[in-house]
Amino acid sequence: MKKPLYMRRAEAEVSKRTPAEIAIQSLKAHNGRKRSGADTLLHLQRAGQLNAQNVAPFAAQPLVKAYLDLTLSKKTRSTAAVFIELVKVLAKQLPDTLDVPENVAKIKRIAEMMPAAQRSVEDWRPVGKSANHKIMSLQQHLFKRYPVPAFLENSFLLTGNKYANWYIRWTNGQSPRSFEDSPIPISRRMAHEIQFAPATLDVPEALRWAQAVSLGATPQQAAAIVQGFLAVRDVMSAAESLAFDPQHPQVFAESVIRFLVSDKGVRVQDYGPVIDYVFDTKYEVVRTLGRLELAVSRPGFVMKGRSTAALIRDVNEWHRQTRFAAAYRNLPKVWKPVAIPDFDHLVGIGENAVLYSIRQLNKQSQLFEEGNAMNHCVASYIGKCVAGSSSIWTLEAYPTRMAPKKYLTIELNSSKTIVQVRGKCNRLPTREETALLRIWMGQSGLKSLVF
Repeated sequence: MKKPLYMRRAEAEVSKRTPAEIAIQSLKAHNGRKRSGADTLLHLQRAGQLNAQNVAPFAAQPLVKAYLDLTLSKKTRSTAAVFIELVKVLAKQLPDTLDVPENVAKIKRIAEMMPAAQRSVEDWRPVGKSANHKIMSLQQHLFKRYPVPAFLENSFLLTGNKYANWYIRWTNGQSPRSFEDSPIPISRRMAHEIQFAPATLDVPEALRWAQAVSLGATPQQAAAIVQGFLAVRDVMSAAESLAFDPQHPQVFAESVIRFLVSDKGVRVQDYGPVIDYVFDTKYEVVRTLGRLELAVSRPGFVMKGRSTAALIRDVNEWHRQTRFAAAYRNLPKVWKPVAIPDFDHLVGIGENAVLYSIRQLNKQSQLFEEGNAMNHCVASYIGKCVAGSSSIWTLEAYPTRMAPKKYLTIELNSSKTIVQVRGKCNRLPTREETALLRIWMGQSGLKSLVF
């Protein structure tokens, strides 16, 4: 009996398809949405149609996406075949873990490092209960010859190929002192201490920990130093723009660690704020065209000979100003000044003449500078200035042959009334300063609640 026309047309349509189309169609017809990444790759391989074009429709699966990444990269195209061999073995040993993105990234890393393998993947038997432990047992089976520190065992799978190569070189017996690409120069003492770095650290953190211990830090101090340096990672990552000279952040970092370890006046809990402050003071990080570039804003800022008490005072003040800046980040940087003219008053004649000036501050940056110079909290008045309920003024002196000097910070309310006057460290005005303020009040029509 002759087949119906619709069946003959369907068969004719199928006969026109390429083998690749047939393989993909069979995947989709066979519940392709639920098929795992390993099944997809192996199915196409058995059909002889494993290539980037045929895999592309299934790129949403992590394992397939990893294969695509390897296939489309000229440097790792040959690694794609190794990746498939790994998938074949793991599909039998760890079938339930192959579509978890974290596990796939680890398998991809192992495939990329396979040229350095010491043993065959077919001889591997999983060890451990979790997928993480089983994949790490594969890593150790393939590559490990000599003991490797715990932090480096983890870094093989969690960081870039640079530190995976460190793992290979270390387990083959090379000394870490021969690693030319180390972000921190590794001394003989560091090479010994780094073996005992905590397993939870990544490689740069472990290097910093070993550096601190080699300079005399206790494990507790070293841990606090590592945490402190996390806040200045931008400076360290931008350090490539500087030559490796005395101003280089790594050279400065060693002097900071020596200071912290040797000075018993700095508490361990203050290490982080101190590191944050000294690096912000010495360096400036600028982002240009998507890159971080580093500039030395204070070349003369060094740790040697620095007073602990003065340093802690500066650190506390800097952090207080930083909190102010964060609190007022969303407020206008500049506000409309009140309609009161600035005041100038000359005292004396000739070389002994001194010009006293009272001028209004109507920018956030000016209030921060005033607070730093006078060691008080005038920056906390930014909100009141923006709202128009207060205005802030500064009294400065300009001697003929001397640098300008600040004397007072003055607050006026919206009724043109002086409500607060403070000198450095919140001192009260002197009799001479009060006399100057009275002259200003007379000229500008101001009132006072202070005197």
